[in-house]
Amino acid sequence: MTISNERRTDHFEFGIHTFGDVTKTPDGSRTLSQPEVLRNVVEEARMADSVGIDVIGIGEHHRADYAISAPTSCSRRWARRPSGSS
Repeated sequence: MTISNERRTDHFEFGIHTFGDVTKTPDGSRTLSQPEVLRNVVEEARMADSVGIDVIGIGEHHRADYAISAPTSCSRRWARRPSGSS
């Protein structure tokens, strides 16, 4: 094994990560539906991209309390959606 002594100091990357957790509304009155969670994740990713976030990680779970079971489908959705459309 070769260990590199090269250090990158030219930039710093900042990112966010989500599993698309199914959560409640801000006032706690109801649980968001999975389609609502997916729309929120897409909107959050688009907003993060617009402010210069370098990395957006999407995890994958196959359980009812997580809305994202196919991260590539979710990322394709925000990549192709024109700004201002739903």
